[in-house]
Amino acid sequence: MKLRLPEYFVDFACIGGKCTDSCCVGWELDIDEDTFEYYRTVPGPFGERLRLSMSEENEARGSGDESGVFGSEGDHTFRLRVDGRCPFLNKENLCDIVLNLGPEALCTVCSEYPRYTFQLGDTIEKSLTLSCPEVGRLIFTMIRPMGFTVTDLGDTMLGDFDEEPLTDDEETFCRGIALVRDRALALLSDRPRPLPERIGRFLNYCRAVQTFLNEHETAEIPADELAFDESASVGADFLPGDLPDFSGRLEILGELEVLDDRWTHALASLTAMEEEGTYEERLRAYLTSRSGDPLDDYEFLLCYFVNRYFPRAAYDSDVLGKARLSLFGLLTVRDLDCARFHENGGRFSFSDRIDTSKIYSKEVEHSDENLDLIAEELTFF
Repeated sequence: MKLRLPEYFVDFACIGGKCTDSCCVGWELDIDEDTFEYYRTVPGPFGERLRLSMSEENEARGSGDESGVFGSEGDHTFRLRVDGRCPFLNKENLCDIVLNLGPEALCTVCSEYPRYTFQLGDTIEKSLTLSCPEVGRLIFTMIRPMGFTVTDLGDTMLGDFDEEPLTDDEETFCRGIALVRDRALALLSDRPRPLPERIGRFLNYCRAVQTFLNEHETAEIPADELAFDESASVGADFLPGDLPDFSGRLEILGELEVLDDRWTHALASLTAMEEEGTYEERLRAYLTSRSGDPLDDYEFLLCYFVNRYFPRAAYDSDVLGKARLSLFGLLTVRDLDCARFHENGGRFSFSDRIDTSKIYSKEVEHSDENLDLIAEELTFF
């Protein structure tokens, strides 16, 4: 077993009460079964507070025991306050569970976020999600291209990743997808080529991989040997011909389940540009304002999406779909940046960079339904 981490992973630490967008506000907080059973045994007044603050999914349907607190089955959650805050988030924006019982008493969701884990063959891949503003700060203050570390854990297993071993062909295919992902990241990080040229080469490489997968029934992917058009480039707007234009992207975004009020406002800002016919003009002005940037933070954003989405191709063989999904995320965040730039009177700050990325991540990356909807819609282009 191997463990793969982005280099910035080890630098992350929750900043607690200093966070500008606490993950303890506005999120449905699921409690895993082991933690739920532990909370039921905590003695004293704090234990009673824990039990009175927990509910189960079936409680909302009217089932459960006579107390109305616990049902016989269902998902365990904390009842949020009317203002959307976790009942254990105190006035200093600190967690009363940690203060009273220690960090080891947190449920899995609370202790793991913003970390997420994916198993790709014999490798456990851990990373961090941009829905956390501190993660955004780490990613967008990088200077060197995004790097990763891989540690050989031997026979050590991590968490629940102890399922039946994959066949030799499955392992080979997973390794091939990992190599494709690594080469895609290298193409996107190939400075000093302009980013539009890097994106064009990245897309053509993914098209070549997809053609190979469609034409060959083999677990072996010659990830580093496939030929592709290396002179390709997209325009300054990053839009290739096989992705929807702004109107098409808006149509897809309008179908998503809304998870956060800030997404409603962000989508309204994009819709206003479409209805007013000002999108093209405003995008040009925004891109012109960025022309002097020595480093392009969109490189890091696109690499983030590629790193997160490409391992899924091991299960559906749709490498090109993952490339399109990654670029769709980049284009959407870029459009949110454009809207924010004009809302701010022609200014776009570092906090704006973190915020727009966070808004998109919250809406899409914490909902398999929303992510799958975008991926499915992109198959028609």
